[in-house]
Amino acid sequence: MATPRRQIQTLAISEKWLATVLVSVGDAVLATDGEGRVTFMNPVAEALTGWTLEEAWGEPLHLVFHIVNERTRRPVASPVERALREGAVVGLANHTLLLRRDGSEIAIDDSAAPIRDEQGAVTGAVLIFRDVTAQRRAELEIEERTRQAELGVAVCKALISKEPIRRQLQRCVEAIVPGLDVAFARIWTLNAEEEVLELQASAGLYTHTDGPHGRVPVGAFKIGLIAQERAPHLTNEVLNDPRVSDKEWARREGMIAFAGYPLMIEDRLVGVLALFARHALTVSALQALASVADQIALAIDRAWGEEALRQSELRYRQASEFEQQILGIVSHDLRNPLSIISLSSTLLLERDGLDERGTQVVRRIQSSADRAARMIRDLLDFTQARLGGGIPVHPRPVDLHSVVRQVVEETRTAFPEREIELEQRGPGAGTWDADRLAQVLSNLVANALNYSPRDTGVSIRTNGDTDTFELEVRNGGEPIPAEVLPTLFRPMQRGANHSDRSARSVGLGLYIVREIVTAHGGEVSLSSTPADGTAVRVRLPRS
Repeated sequence: MATPRRQIQTLAISEKWLATVLVSVGDAVLATDGEGRVTFMNPVAEALTGWTLEEAWGEPLHLVFHIVNERTRRPVASPVERALREGAVVGLANHTLLLRRDGSEIAIDDSAAPIRDEQGAVTGAVLIFRDVTAQRRAELEIEERTRQAELGVAVCKALISKEPIRRQLQRCVEAIVPGLDVAFARIWTLNAEEEVLELQASAGLYTHTDGPHGRVPVGAFKIGLIAQERAPHLTNEVLNDPRVSDKEWARREGMIAFAGYPLMIEDRLVGVLALFARHALTVSALQALASVADQIALAIDRAWGEEALRQSELRYRQASEFEQQILGIVSHDLRNPLSIISLSSTLLLERDGLDERGTQVVRRIQSSADRAARMIRDLLDFTQARLGGGIPVHPRPVDLHSVVRQVVEETRTAFPEREIELEQRGPGAGTWDADRLAQVLSNLVANALNYSPRDTGVSIRTNGDTDTFELEVRNGGEPIPAEVLPTLFRPMQRGANHSDRSARSVGLGLYIVREIVTAHGGEVSLSSTPADGTAVRVRLPRS
Protein backbone atom coordinates (compact mmCIF):
# COMPACT_ATOMS: atom_id res chain seq x y z
CA MET A 1 0.00 0.00 0.00
CA ALA A 2 1.31 3.47 -1.01
CA THR A 3 2.39 5.76 1.80
CA PRO A 4 0.79 9.28 2.17
CA ARG A 5 4.04 10.78 0.99
CA ARG A 6 3.90 8.62 -2.10
CA GLN A 7 0.28 9.63 -2.74
CA ILE A 8 1.16 13.33 -2.48
CA GLN A 9 3.99 12.90 -4.94
CA THR A 10 1.71 11.05 -7.35
CA LEU A 11 -0.96 13.75 -7.06
CA ALA A 12 1.59 16.49 -7.72
CA ILE A 13 2.80 14.66 -10.80
CA SER A 14 -0.80 14.25 -12.05
CA GLU A 15 -1.63 17.90 -11.51
CA LYS A 16 1.55 18.94 -13.33
CA TRP A 17 0.71 16.58 -16.18
CA LEU A 18 -2.86 17.90 -16.35
CA ALA A 19 -1.67 21.51 -16.33
CA THR A 20 0.72 20.72 -19.15
CA VAL A 21 -2.08 19.12 -21.15
CA LEU A 22 -4.48 22.02 -20.59
CA VAL A 23 -1.82 24.54 -21.56
CA SER A 24 -1.01 22.63 -24.72
CA VAL A 25 -4.56 21.91 -25.90
CA GLY A 26 -5.77 23.85 -28.97
CA ASP A 27 -9.12 24.93 -27.46
CA ALA A 28 -9.53 27.56 -24.80
CA VAL A 29 -9.89 26.10 -21.33
CA LEU A 30 -11.11 28.02 -18.30
CA ALA A 31 -11.90 26.65 -14.83
CA THR A 32 -13.90 28.06 -11.94
CA ASP A 33 -14.47 27.18 -8.32
CA GLY A 34 -17.87 26.27 -6.96
CA GLU A 35 -18.82 29.96 -6.74
CA GLY A 36 -18.10 30.61 -10.42
CA ARG A 37 -14.84 32.49 -9.84
CA VAL A 38 -11.98 32.01 -12.29
CA THR A 39 -9.23 29.67 -11.06
CA PHE A 40 -7.50 28.65 -14.29
CA MET A 41 -7.04 29.83 -17.90
CA ASN A 42 -4.82 28.29 -20.54
CA PRO A 43 -2.97 30.56 -23.02
CA VAL A 44 -5.69 30.08 -25.68
CA ALA A 45 -8.35 31.28 -23.21
CA GLU A 46 -6.15 34.26 -22.33
CA ALA A 47 -5.77 35.14 -26.02
CA LEU A 48 -9.47 34.85 -26.80
CA THR A 49 -10.77 36.76 -23.77
CA GLY A 50 -7.99 39.34 -23.59
CA TRP A 51 -7.47 38.56 -19.88
CA THR A 52 -4.38 36.98 -18.31
CA LEU A 53 -4.76 34.33 -15.63
CA GLU A 54 -3.19 36.67 -13.14
CA GLU A 55 -5.74 39.40 -13.96
CA ALA A 56 -8.71 37.03 -14.03
CA TRP A 57 -7.88 34.95 -10.92
CA GLY A 58 -10.76 35.12 -8.47
CA GLU A 59 -12.95 37.32 -10.73
CA PRO A 60 -16.57 36.35 -11.41
CA LEU A 61 -16.79 34.42 -14.66
CA HIS A 62 -19.23 36.86 -16.37
CA LEU A 63 -16.59 39.62 -16.20
CA VAL A 64 -13.99 37.55 -18.00
CA PHE A 65 -16.28 35.47 -20.20
CA HIS A 66 -18.97 37.95 -21.38
CA ILE A 67 -21.15 36.42 -24.11
CA VAL A 68 -24.19 37.74 -26.05
CA ASN A 69 -26.56 36.46 -28.71
CA GLU A 70 -25.28 37.47 -32.15
CA ARG A 71 -28.74 38.57 -33.38
CA THR A 72 -30.36 40.20 -30.36
CA ARG A 73 -27.12 41.39 -28.72
CA ARG A 74 -28.62 40.41 -25.39
CA PRO A 75 -26.47 38.71 -22.69
CA VAL A 76 -26.43 34.91 -22.75
CA ALA A 77 -26.07 32.80 -19.59
CA SER A 78 -22.72 31.03 -19.37
CA PRO A 79 -22.91 27.21 -19.62
CA VAL A 80 -20.82 27.15 -16.43
CA GLU A 81 -23.83 28.37 -14.47
CA ARG A 82 -25.88 25.36 -15.54
CA ALA A 83 -22.98 22.96 -15.00
CA LEU A 84 -22.57 24.22 -11.41
CA ARG A 85 -26.30 24.30 -10.80
CA GLU A 86 -27.30 21.01 -12.41
CA GLY A 87 -24.06 19.10 -12.08
CA ALA A 88 -24.33 18.05 -15.74
CA VAL A 89 -22.38 18.57 -18.93
CA VAL A 90 -23.80 21.48 -20.94
CA GLY A 91 -23.47 21.14 -24.73
CA LEU A 92 -22.22 23.63 -27.29
CA ALA A 93 -24.18 26.85 -27.71
CA ASN A 94 -24.92 28.38 -31.12
CA HIS A 95 -24.92 31.95 -32.43
CA THR A 96 -22.91 33.24 -29.48
CA LEU A 97 -20.46 36.15 -29.50
CA LEU A 98 -17.67 36.58 -26.93
CA LEU A 99 -17.09 40.23 -26.08
CA ARG A 100 -13.36 40.52 -25.46
CA ARG A 101 -11.77 42.83 -22.92
CA ASP A 102 -10.83 45.38 -25.62
CA GLY A 103 -14.44 45.56 -26.94
CA SER A 104 -13.91 43.43 -30.02
CA GLU A 105 -16.00 40.31 -30.50
CA ILE A 106 -15.57 36.80 -31.87
CA ALA A 107 -18.02 34.01 -32.60
CA ILE A 108 -17.53 31.00 -30.34
CA ASP A 109 -18.82 27.55 -29.53
CA ASP A 110 -18.60 26.54 -25.88
CA SER A 111 -19.37 23.74 -23.45
CA ALA A 112 -18.97 23.19 -19.73
CA ALA A 113 -18.69 20.27 -17.33
CA PRO A 114 -18.78 20.09 -13.53
CA ILE A 115 -15.63 19.29 -11.44
CA ARG A 116 -16.32 16.85 -8.61
CA ASP A 117 -14.32 15.85 -5.53
CA GLU A 118 -13.74 12.29 -4.29
CA GLN A 119 -17.19 12.29 -2.71
CA GLY A 120 -18.84 13.40 -5.96
CA ALA A 121 -19.70 16.93 -4.79
CA VAL A 122 -19.46 19.71 -7.41
CA THR A 123 -16.49 21.90 -6.50
CA GLY A 124 -16.18 23.84 -9.75
CA ALA A 125 -16.57 23.72 -13.50
CA VAL A 126 -14.38 23.59 -16.55
CA LEU A 127 -15.32 25.62 -19.65
CA ILE A 128 -14.04 24.78 -23.11
CA PHE A 129 -14.59 27.20 -26.00
CA ARG A 130 -13.16 27.91 -29.43
CA ASP A 131 -13.10 30.68 -32.02
CA VAL A 132 -15.51 29.79 -34.85
CA THR A 133 -15.55 33.22 -36.52
CA ALA A 134 -14.45 31.92 -39.93
CA GLN A 135 -16.86 29.01 -39.77
CA ARG A 136 -19.70 31.21 -38.61
CA ARG A 137 -18.96 33.77 -41.34
CA ALA A 138 -19.24 31.03 -43.94
CA GLU A 139 -22.49 29.77 -42.41
CA LEU A 140 -23.93 33.27 -42.32
CA GLU A 141 -22.97 33.82 -45.94
CA ILE A 142 -24.75 30.61 -46.95
CA GLU A 143 -27.78 31.58 -44.90
CA GLU A 144 -27.79 35.03 -46.48
CA ARG A 145 -27.50 33.64 -50.01
CA THR A 146 -30.30 31.19 -49.30
CA ARG A 147 -32.57 33.93 -47.98
CA GLN A 148 -31.76 36.11 -50.99
CA ALA A 149 -32.59 33.29 -53.39
CA GLU A 150 -35.87 32.70 -51.58
CA LEU A 151 -36.50 36.46 -51.70
CA GLY A 152 -36.01 36.47 -55.47
CA VAL A 153 -38.48 33.63 -55.89
CA ALA A 154 -41.04 35.27 -53.59
CA VAL A 155 -40.80 38.63 -55.38
CA CYS A 156 -41.08 36.96 -58.76
CA LYS A 157 -44.19 35.06 -57.66
CA ALA A 158 -45.74 38.23 -56.30
CA LEU A 159 -45.09 40.24 -59.45
CA ILE A 160 -46.42 37.64 -61.90
CA SER A 161 -49.61 37.07 -59.93
CA LYS A 162 -52.97 38.31 -61.19
CA GLU A 163 -53.49 40.39 -58.07
CA PRO A 164 -53.80 44.21 -58.19
CA ILE A 165 -50.43 45.98 -58.25
CA ARG A 166 -50.86 47.34 -54.73
CA ARG A 167 -51.29 43.80 -53.37
CA GLN A 168 -48.26 42.66 -55.39
CA LEU A 169 -46.14 45.43 -53.86
CA GLN A 170 -47.34 44.51 -50.36
CA ARG A 171 -46.29 40.91 -50.91
CA CYS A 172 -42.88 42.17 -52.09
CA VAL A 173 -42.14 44.13 -48.92
CA GLU A 174 -43.44 41.23 -46.84
CA ALA A 175 -40.82 39.07 -48.57
CA ILE A 176 -38.04 41.67 -48.27
CA VAL A 177 -38.27 41.94 -44.47
CA PRO A 178 -37.30 38.30 -43.71
CA GLY A 179 -35.35 37.88 -46.94
CA LEU A 180 -32.84 40.60 -46.00
CA ASP A 181 -33.46 40.41 -42.24
CA VAL A 182 -34.48 44.08 -42.00
CA ALA A 183 -36.67 45.97 -39.56
CA PHE A 184 -39.19 47.27 -42.11
CA ALA A 185 -39.51 48.00 -45.82
CA ARG A 186 -41.74 50.34 -47.84
CA ILE A 187 -42.62 51.14 -51.46
CA TRP A 188 -43.88 54.47 -52.78
CA THR A 189 -45.14 55.14 -56.32
CA LEU A 190 -44.87 58.46 -58.13
CA ASN A 191 -47.91 60.65 -58.73
CA ALA A 192 -46.39 62.62 -61.60
CA GLU A 193 -49.21 65.16 -61.84
CA GLU A 194 -48.81 66.25 -58.21
CA GLU A 195 -45.04 65.53 -57.97
CA VAL A 196 -45.61 63.46 -54.84
CA LEU A 197 -44.70 59.92 -53.76
CA GLU A 198 -47.64 57.88 -52.47
CA LEU A 199 -46.99 55.04 -50.01
CA GLN A 200 -48.42 51.81 -51.43
CA ALA A 201 -46.94 49.05 -49.24
CA SER A 202 -45.29 48.69 -45.81
CA ALA A 203 -44.18 45.60 -43.84
CA GLY A 204 -42.17 44.75 -40.76
CA LEU A 205 -42.06 47.12 -37.81
CA TYR A 206 -44.68 49.36 -39.46
CA THR A 207 -47.53 48.15 -41.64
CA HIS A 208 -49.72 51.26 -41.99
CA THR A 209 -49.63 53.30 -45.20
CA ASP A 210 -51.21 56.50 -43.90
CA GLY A 211 -49.68 59.18 -41.71
CA PRO A 212 -46.92 61.70 -42.51
CA HIS A 213 -45.04 59.29 -44.78
CA GLY A 214 -48.15 58.44 -46.80
CA ARG A 215 -47.50 61.30 -49.24
CA VAL A 216 -43.94 62.57 -49.63
CA PRO A 217 -43.27 65.50 -51.99
CA VAL A 218 -40.47 64.87 -54.48
CA GLY A 219 -37.38 66.60 -53.06
CA ALA A 220 -38.56 66.46 -49.43
CA PHE A 221 -37.07 64.22 -46.71
CA LYS A 222 -34.73 61.36 -47.54
CA ILE A 223 -37.36 59.54 -49.66
CA GLY A 224 -38.20 62.61 -51.73
CA LEU A 225 -34.50 63.36 -52.24
CA ILE A 226 -33.92 59.85 -53.60
CA ALA A 227 -36.72 60.50 -56.10
CA GLN A 228 -35.39 63.92 -57.02
CA GLU A 229 -31.76 62.79 -57.40
CA ARG A 230 -32.73 59.45 -58.97
CA ALA A 231 -29.83 57.80 -57.16
CA PRO A 232 -29.67 55.22 -54.31
CA HIS A 233 -28.94 56.36 -50.75
CA LEU A 234 -27.16 53.70 -48.66
CA THR A 235 -25.63 53.89 -45.18
CA ASN A 236 -24.60 51.53 -42.38
CA GLU A 237 -24.27 54.46 -39.95
CA VAL A 238 -27.80 55.73 -39.52
CA LEU A 239 -26.97 57.74 -36.39
CA ASN A 240 -24.38 59.73 -38.35
CA ASP A 241 -26.49 60.17 -41.47
CA PRO A 242 -27.62 63.81 -41.92
CA ARG A 243 -30.66 62.68 -43.93
CA VAL A 244 -32.08 60.76 -40.96
CA SER A 245 -33.96 63.51 -39.16
CA ASP A 246 -35.15 61.58 -36.08
CA LYS A 247 -31.94 60.30 -34.53
CA GLU A 248 -33.65 59.61 -31.21
CA TRP A 249 -36.09 57.23 -32.90
CA ALA A 250 -33.22 55.47 -34.69
CA ARG A 251 -31.29 55.10 -31.42
CA ARG A 252 -34.35 53.86 -29.54
CA GLU A 253 -35.22 51.27 -32.20
CA GLY A 254 -31.59 50.20 -32.70
CA MET A 255 -31.48 51.12 -36.39
CA ILE A 256 -28.04 50.67 -37.94
CA ALA A 257 -28.57 50.73 -41.71
CA PHE A 258 -30.77 52.43 -44.31
CA ALA A 259 -31.11 51.67 -48.01
CA GLY A 260 -33.25 53.56 -50.51
CA TYR A 261 -33.48 52.92 -54.25
CA PRO A 262 -35.26 54.95 -56.93
CA LEU A 263 -37.50 52.71 -59.03
CA MET A 264 -36.48 53.56 -62.58
CA ILE A 265 -37.49 52.55 -66.10
CA GLU A 266 -34.48 53.76 -68.10
CA ASP A 267 -34.46 57.48 -67.18
CA ARG A 268 -38.07 57.60 -65.98
CA LEU A 269 -38.95 57.46 -62.26
CA VAL A 270 -41.93 55.34 -61.14
CA GLY A 271 -41.35 55.17 -57.37
CA VAL A 272 -38.97 54.56 -54.42
CA LEU A 273 -38.11 51.42 -52.38
CA ALA A 274 -36.60 51.96 -48.91
CA LEU A 275 -35.83 50.00 -45.74
CA PHE A 276 -34.20 50.21 -42.31
CA ALA A 277 -32.19 47.41 -40.66
CA ARG A 278 -30.87 46.76 -37.16
CA HIS A 279 -27.61 45.39 -38.58
CA ALA A 280 -25.16 46.46 -41.25
CA LEU A 281 -26.25 45.58 -44.78
CA THR A 282 -23.71 43.54 -46.70
CA VAL A 283 -22.67 44.15 -50.29
CA SER A 284 -24.51 40.97 -51.23
CA ALA A 285 -27.72 42.21 -49.58
CA LEU A 286 -27.51 45.56 -51.38
CA GLN A 287 -26.97 43.80 -54.70
CA ALA A 288 -30.02 41.64 -54.07
CA LEU A 289 -32.04 44.72 -53.13
CA ALA A 290 -30.99 46.53 -56.30
CA SER A 291 -32.15 43.56 -58.37
CA VAL A 292 -35.48 43.47 -56.54
CA ALA A 293 -35.90 47.22 -57.09
CA ASP A 294 -35.47 46.73 -60.85
CA GLN A 295 -38.10 43.99 -60.90
CA ILE A 296 -40.54 46.09 -58.89
CA ALA A 297 -40.03 49.10 -61.18
CA LEU A 298 -40.85 46.96 -64.23
CA ALA A 299 -43.96 45.60 -62.52
CA ILE A 300 -45.22 49.09 -61.61
CA ASP A 301 -44.62 50.34 -65.14
CA ARG A 302 -46.35 47.27 -66.60
CA ALA A 303 -49.33 47.74 -64.28
CA TRP A 304 -49.58 51.40 -65.25
CA GLY A 305 -49.45 50.43 -68.91
CA GLU A 306 -52.15 47.80 -68.45
CA GLU A 307 -54.33 50.29 -66.60
CA ALA A 308 -53.83 52.87 -69.35
CA LEU A 309 -54.76 50.21 -71.90
CA ARG A 310 -57.88 49.30 -69.93
CA GLN A 311 -58.89 52.94 -69.78
CA SER A 312 -58.17 53.32 -73.49
CA GLU A 313 -60.25 50.25 -74.29
CA LEU A 314 -63.05 51.56 -72.11
CA ARG A 315 -62.99 54.90 -73.89
CA TYR A 316 -62.86 53.11 -77.23
CA ARG A 317 -65.89 50.97 -76.31
CA GLN A 318 -67.75 54.05 -75.15
CA ALA A 319 -66.80 55.89 -78.35
CA SER A 320 -67.79 52.88 -80.44
CA GLU A 321 -71.16 52.69 -78.72
CA PHE A 322 -71.62 56.40 -79.31
CA GLU A 323 -70.61 56.02 -82.95
CA GLN A 324 -73.08 53.18 -83.35
CA GLN A 325 -75.79 55.41 -81.95
CA ILE A 326 -74.79 58.15 -84.37
CA LEU A 327 -74.81 55.60 -87.19
CA GLY A 328 -78.37 54.69 -86.32
CA ILE A 329 -79.43 58.32 -86.24
CA VAL A 330 -77.67 59.14 -89.51
CA SER A 331 -78.83 56.07 -91.38
CA HIS A 332 -82.47 56.47 -90.36
CA ASP A 333 -83.33 59.96 -89.16
CA LEU A 334 -81.33 61.82 -91.82
CA ARG A 335 -81.74 59.52 -94.78
CA ASN A 336 -85.53 59.42 -94.59
CA PRO A 337 -86.06 63.18 -95.08
CA LEU A 338 -83.52 63.20 -97.92
CA SER A 339 -85.34 60.33 -99.62
CA ILE A 340 -88.60 62.27 -99.38
CA ILE A 341 -86.95 65.42 -100.79
CA SER A 342 -85.40 63.49 -103.68
CA LEU A 343 -88.65 61.68 -104.49
CA SER A 344 -90.69 64.87 -104.27
CA SER A 345 -88.32 66.75 -106.56
CA THR A 346 -88.48 63.92 -109.10
CA LEU A 347 -92.31 64.02 -109.03
CA LEU A 348 -92.24 67.79 -109.47
CA LEU A 349 -90.01 67.48 -112.54
CA GLU A 350 -92.45 65.00 -114.07
CA ARG A 351 -95.40 67.38 -113.68
CA ASP A 352 -96.48 69.68 -116.47
CA GLY A 353 -96.60 73.40 -116.00
CA LEU A 354 -93.16 74.01 -114.46
CA ASP A 355 -91.41 76.89 -116.18
CA GLU A 356 -87.67 76.96 -116.79
CA ARG A 357 -86.86 78.80 -113.56
CA GLY A 358 -88.96 76.38 -111.52
CA THR A 359 -87.27 73.42 -113.17
CA GLN A 360 -83.84 74.85 -112.30
CA VAL A 361 -84.83 75.33 -108.66
CA VAL A 362 -86.17 71.77 -108.37
CA ARG A 363 -83.06 70.35 -110.04
CA ARG A 364 -80.90 72.31 -107.59
CA ILE A 365 -82.90 70.86 -104.70
CA GLN A 366 -82.55 67.38 -106.13
CA SER A 367 -78.79 67.85 -106.68
CA SER A 368 -78.32 69.09 -103.10
CA ALA A 369 -80.30 66.15 -101.73
CA ASP A 370 -78.23 63.68 -103.76
CA ARG A 371 -75.00 65.32 -102.56
CA ALA A 372 -76.16 65.16 -98.94
CA ALA A 373 -77.06 61.49 -99.42
CA ARG A 374 -73.55 60.81 -100.73
CA MET A 375 -72.03 62.59 -97.74
CA ILE A 376 -74.11 60.50 -95.35
CA ARG A 377 -73.17 57.31 -97.16
CA ASP A 378 -69.48 58.26 -97.06
CA LEU A 379 -69.68 59.08 -93.36
CA LEU A 380 -71.31 55.72 -92.63
CA ASP A 381 -68.65 53.87 -94.63
CA PHE A 382 -65.87 55.84 -92.94
CA THR A 383 -67.24 55.10 -89.48
CA GLN A 384 -67.61 51.43 -90.28
CA ALA A 385 -64.02 51.29 -91.57
CA ARG A 386 -62.78 53.00 -88.38
CA LEU A 387 -64.54 50.45 -86.22
CA GLY A 388 -62.32 47.79 -87.76
CA GLY A 389 -64.70 46.04 -90.10
CA GLY A 390 -63.56 47.71 -93.30
CA ILE A 391 -66.02 48.47 -96.09
CA PRO A 392 -67.85 45.25 -97.01
CA VAL A 393 -68.24 44.24 -100.65
CA HIS A 394 -70.54 41.58 -102.10
CA PRO A 395 -69.25 40.58 -105.56
CA ARG A 396 -71.54 39.06 -108.14
CA PRO A 397 -71.45 38.81 -111.96
CA VAL A 398 -72.08 42.23 -113.48
CA ASP A 399 -71.48 44.30 -116.63
CA LEU A 400 -69.44 47.25 -115.35
CA HIS A 401 -69.95 49.21 -118.58
CA SER A 402 -73.67 49.24 -117.79
CA VAL A 403 -73.03 50.43 -114.25
CA VAL A 404 -70.83 53.26 -115.54
CA ARG A 405 -73.46 54.37 -118.08
CA GLN A 406 -76.14 54.47 -115.41
CA VAL A 407 -74.02 56.65 -113.11
CA VAL A 408 -73.16 58.97 -116.02
CA GLU A 409 -76.83 59.40 -116.91
CA GLU A 410 -77.75 60.20 -113.31
CA THR A 411 -74.92 62.73 -113.14
CA ARG A 412 -75.95 64.39 -116.39
CA THR A 413 -79.45 64.73 -115.03
CA ALA A 414 -78.13 66.30 -111.82
CA PHE A 415 -75.65 68.55 -113.67
CA PRO A 416 -77.30 69.41 -117.01
CA GLU A 417 -75.06 72.45 -117.44
CA ARG A 418 -71.83 70.40 -117.31
CA GLU A 419 -70.40 68.38 -120.17
CA ILE A 420 -69.66 64.74 -119.31
CA GLU A 421 -67.82 62.73 -121.98
CA LEU A 422 -67.92 58.92 -121.83
CA GLU A 423 -65.71 56.48 -123.79
CA GLN A 424 -65.93 52.70 -123.24
CA ARG A 425 -63.76 49.93 -124.70
CA GLY A 426 -63.32 46.21 -124.26
CA PRO A 427 -65.44 43.73 -122.32
CA GLY A 428 -67.17 44.95 -119.14
CA ALA A 429 -68.23 41.64 -117.64
CA GLY A 430 -66.70 40.54 -114.33
CA THR A 431 -67.36 39.69 -110.68
CA TRP A 432 -67.69 42.86 -108.62
CA ASP A 433 -69.98 44.64 -106.18
CA ALA A 434 -71.92 46.81 -108.61
CA ASP A 435 -73.38 49.11 -105.96
CA ARG A 436 -69.97 49.80 -104.40
CA LEU A 437 -68.31 50.48 -107.75
CA ALA A 438 -71.17 52.77 -108.68
CA GLN A 439 -70.35 54.58 -105.45
CA VAL A 440 -66.69 54.79 -106.53
CA LEU A 441 -67.57 56.35 -109.88
CA SER A 442 -70.14 58.66 -108.34
CA ASN A 443 -67.55 59.96 -105.85
CA LEU A 444 -64.92 60.41 -108.54
CA VAL A 445 -67.27 62.28 -110.88
CA ALA A 446 -68.58 64.46 -108.02
CA ASN A 447 -64.99 65.35 -107.07
CA ALA A 448 -64.11 66.09 -110.69
CA LEU A 449 -67.08 68.43 -111.04
CA ASN A 450 -66.56 70.13 -107.67
CA TYR A 451 -62.86 70.77 -108.21
CA SER A 452 -62.92 72.12 -111.74
CA PRO A 453 -64.17 75.36 -113.36
CA ARG A 454 -67.85 75.43 -114.31
CA ASP A 455 -67.02 75.99 -117.96
CA THR A 456 -65.01 72.75 -118.21
CA GLY A 457 -66.24 69.20 -118.54
CA VAL A 458 -65.34 65.78 -117.22
CA SER A 459 -64.20 62.78 -119.27
CA ILE A 460 -64.77 59.17 -118.22
CA ARG A 461 -62.99 56.28 -119.92
CA THR A 462 -63.28 52.56 -119.31
CA ASN A 463 -61.15 49.86 -120.84
CA GLY A 464 -61.51 46.14 -120.26
CA ASP A 465 -59.14 43.35 -121.22
CA THR A 466 -58.83 39.68 -120.34
CA ASP A 467 -57.69 40.07 -116.72
CA THR A 468 -58.47 43.63 -115.64
CA PHE A 469 -60.89 46.51 -115.99
CA GLU A 470 -59.63 50.08 -115.93
CA LEU A 471 -61.60 53.25 -115.15
CA GLU A 472 -60.33 56.82 -115.52
CA VAL A 473 -62.05 60.07 -114.52
CA ARG A 474 -60.34 63.26 -115.70
CA ASN A 475 -61.13 66.96 -115.26
CA GLY A 476 -59.43 70.17 -116.33
CA GLY A 477 -58.50 73.30 -114.49
CA GLU A 478 -55.71 74.22 -112.14
CA PRO A 479 -53.42 71.25 -111.33
CA ILE A 480 -52.99 69.94 -107.80
CA PRO A 481 -49.52 70.63 -106.29
CA ALA A 482 -47.28 67.56 -106.29
CA GLU A 483 -46.76 67.71 -102.50
CA VAL A 484 -50.54 67.62 -101.94
CA LEU A 485 -51.26 64.58 -104.17
CA PRO A 486 -50.16 61.89 -101.64
CA THR A 487 -52.45 63.35 -98.95
CA LEU A 488 -55.70 63.36 -100.94
CA PHE A 489 -56.58 59.75 -100.06
CA ARG A 490 -56.52 60.55 -96.34
CA PRO A 491 -59.87 60.95 -94.58
CA MET A 492 -61.17 64.52 -94.20
CA GLN A 493 -58.68 65.75 -96.81
CA ARG A 494 -59.96 68.30 -99.35
CA GLY A 495 -58.47 69.86 -102.44
CA ALA A 496 -56.38 72.74 -101.13
CA ASN A 497 -56.46 74.67 -104.39
CA HIS A 498 -60.25 74.80 -104.51
CA SER A 499 -61.17 76.01 -101.06
CA ASP A 500 -64.20 77.86 -102.35
CA ARG A 501 -65.78 74.55 -103.39
CA SER A 502 -64.52 72.41 -100.50
CA ALA A 503 -67.72 72.90 -98.54
CA ARG A 504 -69.48 70.63 -101.03
CA SER A 505 -67.98 67.54 -99.35
CA VAL A 506 -66.59 66.31 -96.05
CA GLY A 507 -63.33 65.17 -97.62
CA LEU A 508 -64.06 61.42 -97.58
CA GLY A 509 -64.66 60.76 -101.28
CA LEU A 510 -61.20 59.57 -102.29
CA TYR A 511 -60.70 57.74 -98.99
CA ILE A 512 -63.90 55.74 -99.58
CA VAL A 513 -62.86 55.13 -103.20
CA ARG A 514 -59.55 53.65 -102.11
CA GLU A 515 -61.16 51.46 -99.44
CA ILE A 516 -63.71 50.02 -101.88
CA VAL A 517 -61.16 49.44 -104.64
CA THR A 518 -58.75 47.82 -102.17
CA ALA A 519 -61.55 45.55 -100.95
CA HIS A 520 -61.88 44.37 -104.58
CA GLY A 521 -58.12 43.70 -104.77
CA GLY A 522 -57.58 46.71 -107.04
CA GLU A 523 -55.42 49.82 -107.11
CA VAL A 524 -56.04 53.59 -107.33
CA SER A 525 -53.62 56.21 -108.65
CA LEU A 526 -53.85 59.98 -109.11
CA SER A 527 -51.94 62.41 -111.34
CA SER A 528 -52.27 66.12 -112.07
CA THR A 529 -50.46 68.24 -114.66
CA PRO A 530 -51.19 71.62 -116.33
CA ALA A 531 -51.36 69.98 -119.75
CA ASP A 532 -53.54 66.94 -118.99
CA GLY A 533 -55.52 68.08 -115.96
CA THR A 534 -56.25 65.87 -112.96
CA ALA A 535 -56.95 62.16 -113.46
CA VAL A 536 -57.88 59.35 -111.08
CA ARG A 537 -57.30 55.83 -112.41
CA VAL A 538 -58.83 52.66 -110.97
CA ARG A 539 -57.53 49.21 -111.94
CA LEU A 540 -59.66 46.22 -110.96
CA PRO A 541 -59.04 42.49 -111.37
CA ARG A 542 -61.83 40.65 -113.18
CA SER A 543 -62.75 38.69 -110.07
